[in-house]
Amino acid sequence: MATNSSFKEYCLPAVLKGLGVVLRVLPFSMALALARAFGAAGYYFLPAKRRVAYGNIKTAFGGKRSPEEIDRIVRRTFQGLACSFVDFLWLPKIKRLGSDQFVTQHGMENIHAAVGRGKGVILLALHFGSWELANIVGSSWGYPYNMVANEQPKTPALSIVVNEYRRVTGAKLIAPGAAIRGIIKALRANEIVTLVLDQGGKEGTPTPLLGKPASMSTGAV
Repeated sequence: MATNSSFKEYCLPAVLKGLGVVLRVLPFSMALALARAFGAAGYYFLPAKRRVAYGNIKTAFGGKRSPEEIDRIVRRTFQGLACSFVDFLWLPKIKRLGSDQFVTQHGMENIHAAVGRGKGVILLALHFGSWELANIVGSSWGYPYNMVANEQPKTPALSIVVNEYRRVTGAKLIAPGAAIRGIIKALRANEIVTLVLDQGGKEGTPTPLLGKPASMSTGAV
């Protein structure tokens, strides 16, 4: 147990940083190609996760997609998650090169209008797509940008590394323990606060979703 704990605390963050250095040396297209290959491998070697994804996507489409089509979507989902991991490790380089080379933005007039009301802005994001990449985009708008950063309780050292990357984007972090106070303070200063919605877990509110009960997070509300 002690050996496993030591690996999580010391080796895993070092591996993550080292992998980031290697991936940032590669051209972005090559790094994404490697990510898609690893994502495809995950599709084959993680059958339990694959079955969950297949069942969820099948439910979402309500019988309007063939099994073959659903299977292709599941495979691309695994690959997309791996690509978002590369996006995250590339954040320091994306910051240096400029996010406009990597992201196309739409609807900026809505952000400007919301900030113009002077009451602060809450952005609701999802654990969907490249959510960490959104931080570097939000930080480039010219307004003070905050995000509530949940800790990794099983690997505190990993949380430190992840938060280092988030700060590289220019985001100010609000710790969960002081989240309510930090959010209110930021909103009163007419700043932007981003909350990433996820499953509510045991503390969530049961909500019908696609004909099934789902635990939804209520913190943002």
